[in-house]
Amino acid sequence: MKPCSLQFESSELFILHPSSLILRDGATGSTSGFGPEDEGSTPSPAAKNINLQIGTSILKGRNGGNKKMKLAEALILRADCQKRFAQLKSRLLANAKVQEGDQAAEEPKALTAELEGVAAQLADLIKRINKTNSTIAFAGFATISDALTDRDVLALRRAVYADLALTGALTQDRYTRSEVKYVRTIDVVDIQKRADELAKDYRELDARIQEFNWQTELN
Repeated sequence: MKPCSLQFESSELFILHPSSLILRDGATGSTSGFGPEDEGSTPSPAAKNINLQIGTSILKGRNGGNKKMKLAEALILRADCQKRFAQLKSRLLANAKVQEGDQAAEEPKALTAELEGVAAQLADLIKRINKTNSTIAFAGFATISDALTDRDVLALRRAVYADLALTGALTQDRYTRSEVKYVRTIDVVDIQKRADELAKDYRELDARIQEFNWQTELN
């Protein structure tokens, strides 16, 4: 059974629109120099890098126990297992039926076995990540989970203020005097300043979490 390959995702805050905050929590760690893997099963540069570090047996050590790895590495593996599971599902559905007389491009039984293997790896990773996050203390917070919660809420708050500033900044075109005139009820400058402050707080906390995850052993 082939272990899942690695998909590298950054936990940086990508702002496509003031309300479009894509929090890529697949790998809360330093991802500088690596890009997302293309569709398929070819390992990305990040995948090859971590495979070299932790070996071909991703989750189990030689003695059968859990393989030692950093929390950030486990988050990378989790993200990749999630993507690989989705890919296997698509391939399995695509080969569920063929025209009479044709053969499936891939054997459904083999795909099912591979999917179950990835599912088992994913379940183990999620349990270990959750255990680590809920038991390891983080500076200024009781646990890593508490820090992650505050980080995510910062992003939600920032989105509200950014949308509010955008809405307040929109101008209204009036073509006749009979059209209803709208006036602002907020100070757009102050609201935008608050959004920027929350974004800064998010980035600083996220950077601390990234650094900590590369220093923390997975339970």
